[in-house]
Amino acid sequence: AGRSGNKIQRFTLNQRVAHWTAAILFVVLAVTGMLLLFGRGVVIPLLGAEAFSYIANAAKVIHDYLGPAFAISLLFLFFLFIKGNQPSPKQDLNWFIHAGGLLGDKHIPAGRYNAGEKGWFWFACLVGTVVVVSGLVLDFPIFDQTRETMEFYHMIHSIAAVCIIGASFGHIYMGTVGVEATFEIMKTGYCDENWAKEHHSLWYQEKRDNGEIPDPDSASTAENTASST
Repeated sequence: AGRSGNKIQRFTLNQRVAHWTAAILFVVLAVTGMLLLFGRGVVIPLLGAEAFSYIANAAKVIHDYLGPAFAISLLFLFFLFIKGNQPSPKQDLNWFIHAGGLLGDKHIPAGRYNAGEKGWFWFACLVGTVVVVSGLVLDFPIFDQTRETMEFYHMIHSIAAVCIIGASFGHIYMGTVGVEATFEIMKTGYCDENWAKEHHSLWYQEKRDNGEIPDPDSASTAENTASST
């Protein structure tokens, strides 16, 4: 329906800082991790072994030091975003059956977060925890880990990291070009009222029922009454 011009707060400053901190750390760790995992087969043929040695050394230092920082950011992300991400079986199943409205022509209601967003939240938190725990085992080899233990956690770390990196492309797409204004909302913290109605109608109705958003009919009636008076 286009923009109404009325803004509704969707994310707090703390939520946005936590999101962008985790997102930036995630991208840096993903790039450096991929360089370490696939660099020999990709970078050496392009730039040579000597160049790769410098790149790999820098990537390893960055990866090792930012890994624990990502662990902390993931913890903040979990506690700041868990509200609204709890499963709602009937509502979530209906969303998945209709692919969020892509299948069929009827509106699919969603709460603060739809089933797809909830799925990404729990996937990112659970698989992210596997990445973090396995990464810390590799980061601090001072607790008498055996070579076999390190090899096992290296394999787990690599598989989990590739899975979450692959899944993140869907989240990045939906948050940039897939759904209009989504990137803007995470940047400013505010969404347009019509956007809220269209994408999260149950959340919008809940906020209106709580008096956080004026009822447009009531506002219109009050305005007409004031004018006639």
